[in-house]
Amino acid sequence: ACDLVLASVRDGEVWRDNLNAKVGANESVRVWCTSAARLGPAADRVLAVRSDAFPANRHFFAAIKDIPFSDAVPLMRVERQDVHTLRATITATDYLYGVRLEAPHPATHYSDNCFDLMAGEMREIVVSNAKIELAPGDLTVRTLLRHA
Repeated sequence: ACDLVLASVRDGEVWRDNLNAKVGANESVRVWCTSAARLGPAADRVLAVRSDAFPANRHFFAAIKDIPFSDAVPLMRVERQDVHTLRATITATDYLYGVRLEAPHPATHYSDNCFDLMAGEMREIVVSNAKIELAPGDLTVRTLLRHA
């Protein structure tokens, strides 16, 4: 099962559909379609799919440079797990394109990095570095379009 969500990057969810489909390995089949009128394509629209069965994905209806993303910044809470490991919780108030974490040491490892978040979504990222100790203040959160 998955959720298909049409959203405005500034105004949030327009509509949501729940889809149940089974596709075999190495198969390619259409599992959903809709009318152009229902999508109402506009530069601020994004069609996103969310599921526990596969990674999130999305489709924009305009070139990135033409999408009117908000000036929202990711909200981040960081907890220290041990001297070499941090857990960062990132939350979005608006659609965020290309969220990424940065730390000053190049050997730092991230459980995930460079992802989109829809308004209200959050993601937990484990950040570790076996070579140096990490502190919560070492992490910076940014988006591909803006520095936070």
